[in-house]
Amino acid sequence: MKSFLPFALAFSSALTFGACASAVYVKSGSTNAAFQREELDCQVKAGQAGYVTGQGLIPELARKKFISQCLNVQGWTEQDQKS
Repeated sequence: MKSFLPFALAFSSALTFGACASAVYVKSGSTNAAFQREELDCQVKAGQAGYVTGQGLIPELARKKFISQCLNVQGWTEQDQKS
């Protein structure tokens, strides 16, 4: 059990810092206001589908994936943010 703890800490740290990577969504001819409306709509749909925040890392990752897929369906494409 002792050898599992360092692995678990390293894995959770990698996920935490990996989740902080900056990404933006783009859609030709659209505005930031349109993105904010559609993202909020996707967040509401995620909640209605049972994905809620505050239930741990794995459910949060699933919620974010749901929102990302919802935005993709609406024509938004996720791109890495250039520093």
